[in-house]
Amino acid sequence: MGKNLRNLTPAGLLFCIVLYALLNATLHFAWALLTAVNPPGIESLVAMFIGDASGALLICYSMRGLLLMVRWRLAKGFAKSR
Repeated sequence: MGKNLRNLTPAGLLFCIVLYALLNATLHFAWALLTAVNPPGIESLVAMFIGDASGALLICYSMRGLLLMVRWRLAKGFAKSR
């Protein structure tokens, strides 16, 4: 991928988000199973996966939109100064 993320496609980003959400929810669920007096049900694993995935999607695509806006504004300002 390199130091910048130019080669990161939307499919690659989605894969990273799903992988993050799956690992985070599974590890959190395993920790709760091992340490809790009243272990959680499988529905908590599903809820955490959905929350992690939707939150990561929201943040990643919001940042992508913000970066596109900044790039557009910088290009527009650069064109005026010439």
